[in-house]
Amino acid sequence: MKTTRPIFPAPPGPIIHTERLVLRPTRLSEVDAYHEMRSNAQVMLNSVSGLVDADREATQLFLNKLVNGKNGPTYTFSIYVADKDASADHGGAGGGDDGGGDAPATGERFVGNVGFYDMAKPAVGYMLRREEWGKGYATEALRGALNNYWRLPRHAVDSEDDWPELKRYQTIEQDGSVREGVRAMIEVKNAGSKRVVGKCGFALVEGKEWVPAPDHRGPEKLVWYYLEKPL
Repeated sequence: MKTTRPIFPAPPGPIIHTERLVLRPTRLSEVDAYHEMRSNAQVMLNSVSGLVDADREATQLFLNKLVNGKNGPTYTFSIYVADKDASADHGGAGGGDDGGGDAPATGERFVGNVGFYDMAKPAVGYMLRREEWGKGYATEALRGALNNYWRLPRHAVDSEDDWPELKRYQTIEQDGSVREGVRAMIEVKNAGSKRVVGKCGFALVEGKEWVPAPDHRGPEKLVWYYLEKPL
């Protein structure tokens, strides 16, 4: 299947500003902020394992894979919001300014993470601290990340054929190539994430689902959403 994929900028990557948020390239030094977020059982319920990180070292291992692309190329951002009460306890910087560096500026509070993974079949995901749910940050961060992702330069690739269920959602270009897109995998009971991707233009992929072996969370069913690259 002929399609396209983004060409990622050299590290550390861009800083993305939205109405309320600043998306900064994920850094290994953010381990304490990530560990606090990933120690909350509600936050981790819809992660791959569904389990909190056992200790700070487990979070550091996660960040190493995320930042260094140990499981393939990634393009990820830490989400910050301006807050005059932000402190180092919540991932705020101890000093400095937003002068083009990738470190958070004084007065920015760590909110979570958003990014793109698995460039063979590009997928998007996000995670927010429990205290930040219900404020519209997930939708705003995802929109900001997508806008940047679509504007990246592209190169042509030969990819393995996509799922048959996706064909009805894909555009065939005049040269016969398939217009690229991104997907999001969501547990069917996760109404909040389904609303977020819906607001960002994703469509449910009808007929595509996966029922993994039950774990401590009980029976689950995962469904996919898809968003095609805009013209």
